[in-house]
Amino acid sequence: MGIRIDGTSDLINATDGSLTIEGQSINTTGIVTAASLVTADKIIHNGDTNTAIRFPAADTFSVETGGSERSRVTSTGNLLVGATAVEDWDGSRDHRIQVRGNTYQTAGISILDTQNDDNSGELVIGKSRGTGNTIVGSADDIGQIRFAANDGAGFHSIAWVRASMDGTPGSDDLPSNLRFGTSADGGATVSERLRITSAGRVGINETSPDNMLHVRNDNSAAAKIGGEGGSAYYMEIGQLANSGSPGFNATGSTTSMLFQLNGTEKFRLDSSGRLLLGTTNVGASGVDDLIVNVASGNGGISIRTGAANNGNLFFSDGTRLYGDHMNDRGAELQYEGSQHNMLGLHRNTSDHGAPAMTFSASRGTSAGSATVVQDDDYLGMMVFKGADGSDLAAGAYITGIVDGTPGAGDMPTRLALWTSADGSESPSERVRVDSSGRMIIARSGTAGDLNSHDAALHVTAPTDGGQGGIYIHCNSQSAGTAAAHYGLKIDAVNCANNANPQCGAIINVVQQYTASETGIKMSVEGSYNTTTCYEANLTKNLAAVTNGYSYYSNIVTTGSGGNAYHFRGQDDGALAIYILENGNIQNANNSYGSTSDLKLKENIVDASSQWNDIKNVKVRKFNFKTKPSETFIGVVAQEMETTSAGLVHTENDIEVNEATGEGTITGTTKSVKYSILYMKAIKALQEAMTRIETLETKVAALESA
Repeated sequence: MGIRIDGTSDLINATDGSLTIEGQSINTTGIVTAASLVTADKIIHNGDTNTAIRFPAADTFSVETGGSERSRVTSTGNLLVGATAVEDWDGSRDHRIQVRGNTYQTAGISILDTQNDDNSGELVIGKSRGTGNTIVGSADDIGQIRFAANDGAGFHSIAWVRASMDGTPGSDDLPSNLRFGTSADGGATVSERLRITSAGRVGINETSPDNMLHVRNDNSAAAKIGGEGGSAYYMEIGQLANSGSPGFNATGSTTSMLFQLNGTEKFRLDSSGRLLLGTTNVGASGVDDLIVNVASGNGGISIRTGAANNGNLFFSDGTRLYGDHMNDRGAELQYEGSQHNMLGLHRNTSDHGAPAMTFSASRGTSAGSATVVQDDDYLGMMVFKGADGSDLAAGAYITGIVDGTPGAGDMPTRLALWTSADGSESPSERVRVDSSGRMIIARSGTAGDLNSHDAALHVTAPTDGGQGGIYIHCNSQSAGTAAAHYGLKIDAVNCANNANPQCGAIINVVQQYTASETGIKMSVEGSYNTTTCYEANLTKNLAAVTNGYSYYSNIVTTGSGGNAYHFRGQDDGALAIYILENGNIQNANNSYGSTSDLKLKENIVDASSQWNDIKNVKVRKFNFKTKPSETFIGVVAQEMETTSAGLVHTENDIEVNEATGEGTITGTTKSVKYSILYMKAIKALQEAMTRIETLETKVAALESA
């Protein structure tokens, strides 16, 4: 602190107040200069003893005005205003500048700008990662304003405002966010409550807002915005507490949500979810979801464009409800996109009701009642149009038509489908479901033609042949195309692996009364080429170790008295042959044959002796385990195999895995070729006859001698 003596400025020691002149220490206690009085521990203003600079401790000085200390700089470099010691709050917060006062005036800091321009005062808080220009990090806190309260033991943080980096910084690129934190009741930890991101999004209890305003409730219930009535009236935005789903909710003791303009109600949403425009009364029914009331004149809902009074109701997917008053087109639902679900009707109900689109018609009104429609009157029509280059042309219809004479409680109807053939814009009726429930499908002519048949499903094929249908009426002319002509064709391809059974057709016939029942009845007449009633072509892969049957028959009989046959054949009505249930084959003349023409055979020589083979045949009596009551005579395959192995045929026993469809060989079953055994017996008989004739000759010679 300088003092002038004889024009020379020397220094007073700030620690002990001594005066040094030309290297010699001089006691300055009590020295009065022109401006101040210097004592051992302070410098007092000479004209005002209440103003002083004091040195209360080592490396510390304070400033006094009005006889009281106002500020102090400590040995640690802290600047204290209204305090004599550094306040260490929250355990480690001994900031460089601390202000303390017992009123809001004495504990405040003001920044006032008095310049005559549009600038203002500034409080700047900055950060660098080191001395000089060292760039900050992508998540660095740049600065914060913290608020503290005393809990009786000391000051603690209760809230803060913090600015942080909000992305990777660079040259002239410093994205930032601003965050606000508070402490909850019952806790001393400050948590972030609000954030403004670098993109300008605001998040309340949300650190990563994905909307301009993103509100989240800590307990996953709805975020609420309160009204004037406090907690009694509020709005819920977000996930609703009573449903767990996103939504909007207004609650309180009121029954409606009102929307006003200039103090006048324009519309309201009541407690039942009804939207009321121009009225506060739901009316007598009280069931409509949208109620529009017009006091006088024309009213309702009007959608119009321009002076032509045409209107469009647009949907976000490109669909529009279009009304063309000028061209008498009524209302149309149009779409100019790629989707096809033009109109959807849905009803969520616990009863049998369903959403409906109603078409109605009458022949006029008389005395307030509708006039009855007549046979063949159209009750409604759905028309499908397409642009043909000049206009929208009707290409198909769906029509509901009166199908008889209507009366009170009697409205017979039919439904018809109409399509246009290639080269025509005039739809023809192709499918009809008449009032009796019959369906008629016509490839040509009129679908109403039943061709004198009363089938539930009737199909009429065109006259050029080559097509088929169901009923089936295929009335073709003698010429026609060379395409296959069939009554019914079934392609059952790529059957599912686990499908059981896998069939082209399943026919179930149950006997009614005394009429004979037939699963399939076939009548085929042929005059030229080969004619076949039944033809089977079986392609079977035996590597799967499963069997294939071109024809499979299984008979299960109950009771007794009649007979069951695997096959029965007649010759022009007379019995020719049949195969019984037990496998016996019987025919009318007991004639069995084998292909034996010379032209079919080669290497023809006499058979060798069969004497020993037949002699060694063991003829047995036995019964089959499946038929214990029947006794048979014959041979055993394994015994026959020892002498005539060629007469024995061996087949594998197959067990099929139902899950995979593949089989496993579990053993073998042998059979005997009896037809060959009979021929061997004939050969042996011939040998026996030769021997007998030789013996007879010898006996005759002996007897004559």
